[in-house]
Amino acid sequence: MTASPVSGSQIDLNWTASTDNIGVTGYDVYRGAALVGTSTTTSYSDTGLSASTAYSYTIKAKDAAGNASAASNTASATTSSLSGNLAFGKTYSASTTWSASYLGDKAFDGDIATRWSASSGSFNNQWISVDFGSPATYNQVVIKEISFPRVTAYKLQSSTDGTTYTDIAGTTGTTIGANKTISFSSVSSRYLRLYITTASNIPNIDEMEVYGPSGSDTTAPTAPTNVTASATSSSQINLSWTASTDNVGVTGYEVYRGAALVGSSATTSYSDTGLSASTAYSYTVKAKDSAGNVSAASNTGSATTLAAGGNLALGKTYGASTIWNASYSAANAFDGDISNTSRWSASSGSLNNQWISVDFGVATTYKQVVMKEVTFQRVTSYKLQFSNDGTTYSDISGTTGTTIGANQTVNFSPITSRYLRLYISAASAVPTINEIEVYNQ
Repeated sequence: MTASPVSGSQIDLNWTASTDNIGVTGYDVYRGAALVGTSTTTSYSDTGLSASTAYSYTIKAKDAAGNASAASNTASATTSSLSGNLAFGKTYSASTTWSASYLGDKAFDGDIATRWSASSGSFNNQWISVDFGSPATYNQVVIKEISFPRVTAYKLQSSTDGTTYTDIAGTTGTTIGANKTISFSSVSSRYLRLYITTASNIPNIDEMEVYGPSGSDTTAPTAPTNVTASATSSSQINLSWTASTDNVGVTGYEVYRGAALVGSSATTSYSDTGLSASTAYSYTVKAKDSAGNVSAASNTGSATTLAAGGNLALGKTYGASTIWNASYSAANAFDGDISNTSRWSASSGSLNNQWISVDFGVATTYKQVVMKEVTFQRVTSYKLQFSNDGTTYSDISGTTGTTIGANQTVNFSPITSRYLRLYISAASAVPTINEIEVYNQ
């Protein structure tokens, strides 16, 4: 594992993936002895840190059963003395681009493996710019020209309208190289650009970072709202919420189970795994920005995990006889979401002999199916069928019925098969199914 400081309040972590006999579901990130977040990838950004401070980290892998690995090696880094990268997550432009793979935003994405490149033959008077969205105060720019050091004359410029730019005093230079830090008297503007006056060949910029005086942002984001919690299995609860706002920009969210911080997310959703079956859990979420400001807690979202065994159909592969369109695919009937916008629907005019199926991947034993026909109750005749090859299906004894309705639970003698499908023999209009759940309990 490695740790790299990117600002006065953020350290980025990267590590090599773990392996597991079934599958790794995520990683717990520890700062010292404290769990500070989780990740489903092999990287993590720890934000809201103190400037000029040393931090040490370890990682533990976990699987769906809640098993946790031993700790990784320890990686340490010290934050810088400046604010967070003000250019991250903004809007970007460029004079020209080589192609869609080398757009201006590649120079501001925090990844030195990507880069902006001017168009073929464009050596001189090229530029890349960032729109902060509102006036920002900054006094340092870091430019990384790693892949191809070609710039021979440059300057930094500021603008309030994105059209008329003014040179920033003391920022004119010749070569940039792998890592050039330019410090200057504080400037406040909405737009900033790097203007490349001349280059020995087509200029490329791998990364451009913008920093302001430490502590310049003291405004906390608004609290997240509309936190909802939905149990998807005996060990997992999914959370979603409405985004917060901030005067500079929200960089992520902290997720609390009760009073304990259990993870973080850069989006407005989070999956809490490794939970106990048939247990109630409550959650709140806090937003944070690059300066380390943290919002008040959100509303509380609560859910109870499913009984042991869980919904066997979650996270599998699905098929259907027909679909209305791509927004009403078979997968929508197995995603744990009964909302009107998440459902399978047969194609226009397809009323009878329609079906949706789940492929468990391997032969699986089950004895209960729950069907939810919430939005439009149209089925008038159905049956459940199983298959071992996905082609030849047999009826499951005792599962034939007429109407399904909002919630129909069908119990039967245990069946072991790789495939299961709901076969709709007849319907009063185009059939649509909100959810199908499969259990062995």
